[in-house]
Amino acid sequence: MRRLDKSEKSRPSTPVNQKTDTNLLLKKACLKATLSAIEMEIKRFEQKLKTAMEEPGDPVNAPLFKSHIRELRAEHEMCNGTSPSEYELPEKKKIKVKTTNQYKQGSLLELKGMSRSGPFYHVAGIRGDDYKSLKPGETYRLTIYPVYPRDYPFSGYYVYVKDVQ
Repeated sequence: MRRLDKSEKSRPSTPVNQKTDTNLLLKKACLKATLSAIEMEIKRFEQKLKTAMEEPGDPVNAPLFKSHIRELRAEHEMCNGTSPSEYELPEKKKIKVKTTNQYKQGSLLELKGMSRSGPFYHVAGIRGDDYKSLKPGETYRLTIYPVYPRDYPFSGYYVYVKDVQ
């Protein structure tokens, strides 16, 4: 499974027992978001492949895109077979966003003070699948978990939004 850089990782996961049901629910949600993130990456690279094969694309890039799609599908399969109790939670982050649009899966979070070089966070999942909890024109403090790195020239991750305040 493609992991975050060591500096981005959290401590190793602990054994799950009845006292950590909340932790297990969070792991399930983050694992689901990870699978969604990989699916979004597959779709992005399938679109890149299609563009490469058509005008104005360059077919020279097609083998690279095909290879990347195969790797992503293998990674998706591996993640799909991972038990939530085995999932290692990434380090949580607290961010502030000012929304301008209604969010949906894949939307870019609009960080307060975000530079043109990132970091860029795309929503792969949100607690309770409640995307409507983020209303346009409002400012929120979010607790996020960067679940999967986004293939992009700048720092970017797919994230799970745990808390909205």
